[in-house]
Amino acid sequence: MKTLSSVLISFTVIVVIAYAVTFTGCSNSVTSTGTVPERHQARTEAEFADDTNLVADPRAVVLVHLEHLPAPIDPTHHDTDSLGIDIIPYRFTETAVHTYRIGDSSHFKITLINKATRTIVFQLNPVNNFIRDTIPAGDYLIVLRSLMEFTGDSVRHQNVFIQPDRDSALSRGGGTKQVDYDPYDTGTLFHTNSCPYCDLSDLVYHYATLNGSIFFNTNFSRADFSHANLTGAALSGANLTDANFSYTNLTTAGLSGANLYGTNLSHAILVNSLSPYFSYTNLSGANLSNSFLGGTNFSGSNLDSANLSNSILSNAQFFQANLSYANLSNAKLTSANLSFAGLGYANLSNANLSNANLSYANLYGANLSNADLSNANVKNANFCSTIKTGWIITHAVSNSQTQCWP
Repeated sequence: MKTLSSVLISFTVIVVIAYAVTFTGCSNSVTSTGTVPERHQARTEAEFADDTNLVADPRAVVLVHLEHLPAPIDPTHHDTDSLGIDIIPYRFTETAVHTYRIGDSSHFKITLINKATRTIVFQLNPVNNFIRDTIPAGDYLIVLRSLMEFTGDSVRHQNVFIQPDRDSALSRGGGTKQVDYDPYDTGTLFHTNSCPYCDLSDLVYHYATLNGSIFFNTNFSRADFSHANLTGAALSGANLTDANFSYTNLTTAGLSGANLYGTNLSHAILVNSLSPYFSYTNLSGANLSNSFLGGTNFSGSNLDSANLSNSILSNAQFFQANLSYANLSNAKLTSANLSFAGLGYANLSNANLSNANLSYANLYGANLSNADLSNANVKNANFCSTIKTGWIITHAVSNSQTQCWP
């Protein structure tokens, strides 16, 4: 662990946390010209602790693991300073007007220190939480100090997202998603467990505790959040393309409208109690194998070629969902609603579909070998060209409109 004094004396260049210092405006959205801006790599505190030569891009997000006081030391976490204090240095390449703001419900204070003179430029806290000032070019240190006390429960830290301030950028005259970058007038927001519209693509943060966090329209593409706790997190509209969320707890997480194309959700927990969190979501090619998805609502979602093998899907809602070519082998689909679902060429071998609703479902060419459809509703469903070897259809309810039955 480095002490504050040693950091001030001999810190190389560990750059900081995304305060819009070197002129950060939000690089995460569409500009007024409609073009996609250059992306800037998000970083975690651990990356700076491991590499003292690493310099953070002030236009990018920095995620800080700020410990409560006096929480037990976590040997798995690489810290940038002593317990309850984190220091992220960075460089301002231009003299500019900077706006700094601490978000609501945040429990920490901020100090900006001029590295060369070792003088304090400003301090912010949850009460005096805003400053706008001209800061000369040079090397600075952002010091975060926790105001949270450890009470013996499992929560030992707070996740502080240092991010380009959308409100500051919008105040310059932009649209809802505009976060234009102005190198001479920048805004930085410090917020706990909230980073909507942020670019977290390619970020690696295993075992993160982010329950209840707000990530509306956040870009997680190719990020690795395996083993994370995202219980109750708001992920509506988020981009999780090719991200790794395996073994992640997403119980009651809001994923409506999220893009999960190619996302690895194997062994994830996604209990949503029939709420619309997964409805009309792109899950094409997603890996949800071995996951607990009981009661989850996938109505209208695209699960083309998704892997749901060995998953628990009892009482799940798949009304009008696209499951063509999906792998549902060995899945538990008891009492699931698959009415009007597209299951063409899906693999349902050894699946348990007892008491499921398959009315009007299209199962053309599906593999139903050894599947259990006992007591299922198959009225008006299409079973043409399916593989039926060893299937169980005891007391299944069909009608004259059920095609290619039994």
